[in-house]
Amino acid sequence: MSTPHSTTAPALKKLGRYEIVAELGRGAMGTVYHGLDATIERPVALKTLNPELPQEILAEVKERFLREAKSAGRLNHPNIVTIYEFGEDAGVAFIAMEFLEGKSLQDVMRGGRLPFTTIADIVAQVADALDYANRFGVVHRDIKPANIMIAPHGAAKLTDFGIARVQSSSMTQTGAMLGSPKYMSPEQVLGQQADGRADIFSLGVVLYEMLASATPFETRDITVFSLMQRIVTVPHPPVMEAAPGTPQPFEDMLKRALAKKPEERYQRAGDFATDLRNLRLALNSVPNLAPGLMPGAMAGTAASSTEYQRTIVTNPGVAPVPVPVPVPVPVPAAAHAPAVTTPPAVAQSVAAAPHASNAGIDPACAVTMASRATAAPALLGDLDNLGASIDAMQEKFLAEEYQAMRALRSGASNSKDWGTMAGSIEPPPLEASTASPSSTDLKKSGVFGLLRQQAGPNLKEQAVAKRAAEAAALLAFDAKLRACYIFLLEFFREANAANPQYAGAHTLPYYGACPQIYFTDGVVNSRLKQIDDNGKIKEIVDHLIVSYCLTSNEYRRVTVNPAEQLKLEALLTEHEMKFRVAETRNDFKQVTRAVFDVEIKFICSFTLRADYAGQTAEITCRNIGPLGRKRYKIPGAMLSDQVWEEFSKLILGYPSELLERFVVAM
Repeated sequence: MSTPHSTTAPALKKLGRYEIVAELGRGAMGTVYHGLDATIERPVALKTLNPELPQEILAEVKERFLREAKSAGRLNHPNIVTIYEFGEDAGVAFIAMEFLEGKSLQDVMRGGRLPFTTIADIVAQVADALDYANRFGVVHRDIKPANIMIAPHGAAKLTDFGIARVQSSSMTQTGAMLGSPKYMSPEQVLGQQADGRADIFSLGVVLYEMLASATPFETRDITVFSLMQRIVTVPHPPVMEAAPGTPQPFEDMLKRALAKKPEERYQRAGDFATDLRNLRLALNSVPNLAPGLMPGAMAGTAASSTEYQRTIVTNPGVAPVPVPVPVPVPVPAAAHAPAVTTPPAVAQSVAAAPHASNAGIDPACAVTMASRATAAPALLGDLDNLGASIDAMQEKFLAEEYQAMRALRSGASNSKDWGTMAGSIEPPPLEASTASPSSTDLKKSGVFGLLRQQAGPNLKEQAVAKRAAEAAALLAFDAKLRACYIFLLEFFREANAANPQYAGAHTLPYYGACPQIYFTDGVVNSRLKQIDDNGKIKEIVDHLIVSYCLTSNEYRRVTVNPAEQLKLEALLTEHEMKFRVAETRNDFKQVTRAVFDVEIKFICSFTLRADYAGQTAEITCRNIGPLGRKRYKIPGAMLSDQVWEEFSKLILGYPSELLERFVVAM
């Protein structure tokens, strides 16, 4: 547990042999205290269970409490919180565990994105912890930033094994969905049995969030059901798009960690940790060479060229802990070729990176420090040699240029420079003007004839004509869109009055064929924008928005199993349909089946956006014709009543071969 920002006076004075020092935090389920084992004067964190919980949940919570003690208590690893004892005193169940200084990763991340080397280091430590736990058959199942503690010196500790599962145990059955939704693996979402690869997926989500400041599957205003559906079906957005400047190896690792199928992920968390440490070593070797090449936080980790130090991991608000590295001794320039390359020592240290770090000094840190100590003199020698070569070349170039200019001036004017020659040219005397050619003679000159022949059109007139043509094209395209708007207004006015029957048929997974549906609630809206037409402000159509509903008066009942329940709920939520669900549970309080009563009401819409520059109309449809999304791109020359009649046929449930010619990818 972590050191609090503030403590309150504890209500309890003692639990078992532990004296209560202060209260660290309080929640609905229990309280956490700062305690002291007076026998050996060791500080501890005491996690207690609220004895006043309702009886219907007390047994389940107490079972989870005991499971945490058993799961973590059998593990002894520097990156896993140590459990000392589980006990009960005066009706209060408690766990005595290691007292941790620092903050949770969740709190640390609020201070902004950490350096890439720090991110790789923290996630590698947690991966080590998971690899160790999995060797003992323990699956954490709730990996998230709030359950990772970061000490001031940079050590990461995995906590809260409250819903962990021992693979040989039957305390949590297949189908129980436990964990934090944003960090769940697909198999947890589907209620399937999860092994250590589920924790690797969750750790991949944490890594993505540390890099991009958002988890990969959440979007703005997303619901829990939509989030779970995205976890199961939608690939994660590339982290290099969500966080530009992120090194490519992070993306490669995330593709493996966030694979939907467990067999396509890292099979061991230790392999994940090895890749992260190799990347950290590579990143540590680059900033001192060319800090400007490293984007974002990487550039901020570069040291100066004459004094090197490495900051291990810092906690916001806590001063960094520098680890000094020997200052490199310059090497004579002649000993090296003038080229800057990655030193072989660094490449070898990356390839030979250690798998884990349980000693007092991080082996990865030691390798990095050693590689810098041996490679830095050679690198500085290369840089010194390169700088000296550039200076010599520049001096030689300037000297040659000066000599060439002197020779040019002396040879061209014999002792006069160009300024003197220009000053020696004098205008002819006035008496000679009679011998000068007349203006008439000049106009008859062949040069003036050529000038008249080569004369081009007036550029100003061309620009005016071009603007007039563009304005005419805009207004002509606008006239077609206004005709479309009028057509749709008339169509929806008639459709709203008639409520026609939909000619097509829709089918939903697990539900089957939908009952007969009817057109209702048609709406057409337009949005305008202003243009300047030769000084006159005019309004043209920017886009049109059309929406309507396909509704049935019948309720349909469908029964599904627990695995299908989540998928059907997500599907109905996506279509914004109303439904009621009744669950049947067994003696273990697990859902065995779910019965849905569904109100069929599909929301249909399309948006037409005018591309005046390209003279095209882009139409994005939702549930127009078949269910789902579709996009059309129609040239302006094809916009006519015939096209809108074809769209009207789709709305009524009839296919359109004409519109299929204009379908484009979403």
